[in-house]
Amino acid sequence: MPEEKKEMETMADRLKEEPKKEEKPVSEEVKAEAQPSSEKPSNEGKHRKNKRKKAKADRPVRSVSNWFAFGLARLYAFFLIFVGLCRDGSKDAVMGGADNAIYQFAVGLGRKPRVPGLSARVVLVLVACYIALLVFALGYEYQYRKRKNKNPWGVNAFSIYFLSVFICAFLSIGVGILIQTPITTSNIRGLLTYIGNCRAVSLRIYAFLALFIGAILISVFTLYKLVTRKKNEDVDEDTSVKDNDITSDRPEATDAEGNVTSAGDISAAFGGNGSGSTSLEEATIKEREQVFPGLSSLDKVYNGVKSKDNSIIDNLTLPDLITQFRNYLAKVEKLYYSADDLRTFVAGRTVSHFSILEGRSGTGKSSLPRFFCKFVNGEVVFLPVQATWRDKTSLLGYFNDFTKTYNETDALLKLYEANYNPDKIYRFVLDERNISRVEYYFADFLSTLEYPEDQWKIRVYQLPYGFIPPRLLGEGKLKIAPNSYFVGTANQDESTFAIADKVYDRSVTMDFNDRNEPFVVEEDAKSIHLTNTQLTTLLEEAKKNQDNQLTKADRKKFDAVANYIAENFSVAYGNRILNQIENFVPAFVGCGGKKEDALDYVLSEKIVRKLQGRFEDYVRPCLEEVDKMLTSLYGAKEFPRTRKRIKERIKKL
Repeated sequence: MPEEKKEMETMADRLKEEPKKEEKPVSEEVKAEAQPSSEKPSNEGKHRKNKRKKAKADRPVRSVSNWFAFGLARLYAFFLIFVGLCRDGSKDAVMGGADNAIYQFAVGLGRKPRVPGLSARVVLVLVACYIALLVFALGYEYQYRKRKNKNPWGVNAFSIYFLSVFICAFLSIGVGILIQTPITTSNIRGLLTYIGNCRAVSLRIYAFLALFIGAILISVFTLYKLVTRKKNEDVDEDTSVKDNDITSDRPEATDAEGNVTSAGDISAAFGGNGSGSTSLEEATIKEREQVFPGLSSLDKVYNGVKSKDNSIIDNLTLPDLITQFRNYLAKVEKLYYSADDLRTFVAGRTVSHFSILEGRSGTGKSSLPRFFCKFVNGEVVFLPVQATWRDKTSLLGYFNDFTKTYNETDALLKLYEANYNPDKIYRFVLDERNISRVEYYFADFLSTLEYPEDQWKIRVYQLPYGFIPPRLLGEGKLKIAPNSYFVGTANQDESTFAIADKVYDRSVTMDFNDRNEPFVVEEDAKSIHLTNTQLTTLLEEAKKNQDNQLTKADRKKFDAVANYIAENFSVAYGNRILNQIENFVPAFVGCGGKKEDALDYVLSEKIVRKLQGRFEDYVRPCLEEVDKMLTSLYGAKEFPRTRKRIKERIKKL
C-alpha cells in the first residue's frame, strides 16, 4: 500500500511539471457549429423555397398557359358529351327527344337527328376524353422542348405533335369503330355522322358562349383599368401639388461653399425660370397649347375678355341700310342687285343662320356675302368645299394621333374668334357647297341651329383627363356665336349633288338666274360700321311693328293658296314654315318691301320649289289652278316669282 501511494504522488508531480498547452482561438464558424440548433443562423429555409420554385418551374406541364388550355379543353369535353345527349334523337335517352333547345338548334342547322346505339355513345365519351388529353399532351410537349432550349416548331417537334394527334384519334375513333357490332359500312358511316354532328353543333354553341363571356370579362377588365388609372392620376396630381407646395415653402438652401441660396435660384440653376418650381397651372397650360395651339393663341390675344363695339350709327333704318348697300355695290363694286334680293338677304337672318345662294356661274352669288361684310365692317371666311367632305371634321378639323395635336381649320379658328367679338358680323361662305352632300358634312350645324341660341354647341374634341381645354371649349364643345352666319353657294350643273328638302326647309334660299340691269348712282356711296347688335335690334323692332305684321285677312288668303298646294301635291306646310312666315314677313316689310313680295318669296322658295321632279298627269291642271287663285286673290301683277316658277314647271311638263 505504501508503494502504491508513492507512485501516485510521483505521477501527480510529473503532471504539475509538464508545460500547459496554449489555447487556440475558436473561429466564429466553430462557435456557430457549437451553438444549439435553435440559435444557428441558417438560410436553409430560403434555399429550400428557391429549390422548390426551380423544380416547379422545370415542370413543363405546370405552366399557366398549359393549365388554361387544358381547362378549356376539359370544359369543351364535358360540353360535347352534354350536347351529344341533348342531340340524341331517341326518346329513351336522358335528354333525348325534340323538347330541348339544343336539339331544335341542331335541326335548324340542317343536322338531322340520328338514333345512336350504346357503342356510339361510348365513342362520343372517348372522343371527348381524348380531345382533352390531346390538348394536355401538345402543351406538355411544347413546353418541354421550350424549357430544354429545343426548337418547338422544328421537324422533330411537328412529328411528335402529329404522332400525338394520330394516337388520340386512333384510340377514340379507331377503337370506337372496332367495338361496333357488326362492323359494317353503314354502321361506321352512321357513327362518324353522329360524332361529326355533335362536334359541329357543340363548337358553334361553345364559340358563342366563349365570345359572350369573353366580351363581359373584357368590359369588366377595361372598366377596372380605367377606374384604377383615374385613381392613380388623382394620386399623382395630388402628390405633384404637395411637392410643389413643399418646394415653394422651402425658403433657402446652402450650396457647396456654404452660401445661402434661395429655392428659386436652385430652380434656375437646373434650367428653371428662377421663380421656384414650375406650378401645375403652368404645366397644364403648356400641354393645352400643344393640343390646340391656334385656339390657345386666341385666348392669349383676347386674354379671356370679349371685345365690345359701342359705335352706333344714329338714325339708321333698315330701308336706309338697303339703299346704301345697293348703291355701294353699284358704284364701288360694279355689281347690280334688285332691292328685293337685298331685302331677302338681310331679313333672311330672322329665319335661319344658313342661306343658300344658287344659280348660274358669274351671277354674284359669292360676291354678295363678301361685299356685305366689307360694307358693314364685318369679316367673311371663304371655305371651298371639296368632294371628299363627309362629316364635320372637314370643317372643324381632327385630332392627329401622330403629332398629338389638333389640326385646326380656318373655320374652327374663326368660329372660336367670333365668340370674343360678339358685335362683329361673321359670314362663313361654303363655296360650291353642293359639290359634296351638304346634309353630310353640315348635318351637325343644321341640327344645332334648330335649337335656341343658348344651346348652339357642337362637339369638337374631348381632351383626355389632365389636360385643360381652351378657355371657350368647355367639355370639348364649341359654342356657335349668334353673330356667325353661314352662306352656301351652289352652281346648278351635272357635277353637283341635289339638295335635300330638309336642307331647303332649314335655310333661306335665293336664286340668281336673272341678270339685273345696271343703274347709275349719283350720290356718295361709302361703307358703314354696323354692329351685329345694332342690326339685330333693327330687325327685332321691325318684327314687333304691328304695321309690318300679317293681318287675319292676309293669312286667310295665303293659307287658301298654300293649303290647296299642300292637299293636291302632298307638300308639307307645317309649323316650321308658319314660324318662318311670322318672322320673315315683318322683317322684309321693315326693310322697305311689301307683304305680297315677302309672301311671294315664301310661296315660291318654300312650297312651290318642292314640286321639282314631279311629272304626274295632274300636275299641270293643278299648277294652272294655283295661277288662277293668285290672280283672283292678289291680282295679275302680284307674286311674279311664284308665277315664273309655275310657268317653268309647266314648260318642262
